Amino acid sequence: DEAGMRSGSISGEGVISNDDNYEIMEGDFLSNLLTCLAFINVKNGKIYYGCFKITALELTGEYAGEATYSMSAESSGEISRILAA
Repeated sequence: DEAGMRSGSISGEGVISNDDNYEIMEGDFLSNLLTCLAFINVKNGKIYYGCFKITALELTGEYAGEATYSMSAESSGEISRILAA
């Protein structure tokens, strides 16, 4: 038996390429709701999944450029590894 709760923190940044997905993330952040996320560890290619509370969200727009965002989140419990094909 394993005691305790597994949890984790993530942070990342990216270009807003899908307004609908960003609106969901922003809405969950503003409403203090959990957001279920899948993310890739770029060093080893493993895919992880869990539900997170977004603790920080920042939007940056550049003149004549694309909007970017950065975010930080804390898991609400266990994080699972998804087997990649």
